[in-house]
Amino acid sequence: MVARTDSPSRQLLESIDYLDLTPLYVLWRTHDKQAWQDSPKAYAKLATRLLRSGEPLLAFDVISEALTVWPSDSSLIVLEALALARCGASQRANIILTTLYAAGHRDEETVSILARTHKDLWLSALDGEAKRHHLVAAEKAYTEAFDGDRCERYWSGINAAALALFLDKKTEAEARARDVQQICQRLLSGDTGQRSDRYWLYASLGEAALIQADFTRATKWYQTAASEARGAYGDVASTRRNARLILEWQRQDKAFLDRCLPAPQVVVFSGHMIDGDPSRVRFPADSEPQVYEAIKSYLMRTEAKVGFSSAACGSDILFLEALLELEAEINIVLPSDPESFAKASVEACGGGAWLDRFQNVLRAAKQVILASEHSAGEVFLAYANILLYGLAKSRARQIDGTLSALTVWNGAAGKTGGTASAIDLWRDCGQTVRVIHPLTLAESELAARIGAMAPSDTWLCSASPKDSESARALVSMLFADAVGFSKLTEQQIPKFVTYFLGRIAELVARADCPPIVRNTWGDALYFVFNDITAAGRLALDLCDLVAATDWPEFGLPAEFNIRIGLHSGPAYPITDPIIHQFSYTGVHVSRAARIEPITPPGAVYASQPFAALAEAVGVRAFACDYVGQTALAKNFGQYPTFRVRRLRA
Repeated sequence: MVARTDSPSRQLLESIDYLDLTPLYVLWRTHDKQAWQDSPKAYAKLATRLLRSGEPLLAFDVISEALTVWPSDSSLIVLEALALARCGASQRANIILTTLYAAGHRDEETVSILARTHKDLWLSALDGEAKRHHLVAAEKAYTEAFDGDRCERYWSGINAAALALFLDKKTEAEARARDVQQICQRLLSGDTGQRSDRYWLYASLGEAALIQADFTRATKWYQTAASEARGAYGDVASTRRNARLILEWQRQDKAFLDRCLPAPQVVVFSGHMIDGDPSRVRFPADSEPQVYEAIKSYLMRTEAKVGFSSAACGSDILFLEALLELEAEINIVLPSDPESFAKASVEACGGGAWLDRFQNVLRAAKQVILASEHSAGEVFLAYANILLYGLAKSRARQIDGTLSALTVWNGAAGKTGGTASAIDLWRDCGQTVRVIHPLTLAESELAARIGAMAPSDTWLCSASPKDSESARALVSMLFADAVGFSKLTEQQIPKFVTYFLGRIAELVARADCPPIVRNTWGDALYFVFNDITAAGRLALDLCDLVAATDWPEFGLPAEFNIRIGLHSGPAYPITDPIIHQFSYTGVHVSRAARIEPITPPGAVYASQPFAALAEAVGVRAFACDYVGQTALAKNFGQYPTFRVRRLRA
């Protein structure tokens, strides 16, 4: 353990109960480890705050770091499981909590979060028998937690009541709801001391009234809970999802929920830079105050809570500053490293004050995500636009919010990766876009394009695809290798080629949307797709094929397996001058290749860009569950990594 110090970071940690989330998160992100690594409580509180704000991915990273220091701390393990559950990795969370439960951890939090994972698995299960199993298990676990102390445990009690309702035990559900009402009202009559406690007390009273079909009281309590939320978007999301399930069971209008507990508004933004060339009037500097007010007016009308944008001088920074003035959360996606981006897109406006404002919004951001670590050319600007939209859409889903798109645009076409390009991409993804004209301040709305070509099918650069010096395509890449190949005997190699590679070749041949590039070397597979759904489906089909095959029947080891990595990014189309075959190459191909070696056998891992693109285009065949910051092979760096799982056959 590191010795305790009286550093400024330590002093901040001592006052952790009174800190806002942003400075606390920044403190952790700067990794003053001397201040952190003797305080599991600090990690736990930061992770809890991130979960409350609807940031389970960031919470998981915080807890993962804590568990490297205190691997047996049960409270940290429970938080890890909750973060996983909120990321969508309910099966993994369920395994962690089942192990804790079997080891004797029967406190309300452990048992209730175990019950929550069963509830999630009930909702996601495709098989009727599995659905029933998880529903019964969830109700049983919530009831066990509630029965431990019916004087205090309103959280497990209200969930036990709701699950009884879903099992058609209406009388029992209403009786539990009345018990919860009494507990909450007694606790509210005292001094709970914590705003989060008051939020959950009011939310539980709303849910108890809803279970009893008392919509007048449910409205009152939910509205009171909303007034206590104060940025706890994760908590509000959980409340909304539970209420929606009850309303569906009661066959009531779900619009009731939006009236009393509104969904948080997430806004994705792109807009013009301030004019640097006096010969081209697009967004003159003297229009800055009016454009700022127009942006802020829109954000106030829509009650925006979360924003996603780049950070170029002009519209982007104005959007971010307006959100900060309204005490909303900002997230920044840059197409390149901050230094290169600042030279290309901030100093162009004269530097000075804009550079200071650029640094200020970077410091205030919840997160700054780099689409690439290369200079911000047209290709990476377009790539960043797609990631920006996918990340914003994912955030809206995590907090059960709604997504809107806003732009400051003069209506003229522009270069690839610019504002017009972003608008086209977002409309192709099914998003309507609100436009503020930088000269007239007139507002208009552009409708989504129905049935438009997804951005994964388009060229990112306007140059001809035959011009491999500049043209790149946004493609999805699959790398796989056979686990156990190196242990095969010389006599088994022909069997591997005939049966392992042969069966995979048959699977690829049956694919509705086969890869546009396919290659092998030894036990390695390399496929390229211009359809991200096809990439994810084939990866999962490959895993299923390998798992379902009796390999000893073909003379291969029983434990033979496969691991697969997926990534989406801009790549160069080439015709290999050695083998005279068409292929793709580039740094993003290298990144895809580094994911596969760190993937567990029998699993499919994907990069954050792959997950974001899948979210952007609305993939429904599979989901991407966060597994944490992962060190890629060959010292390629640490990147957010996701496990891909099937949603339907």
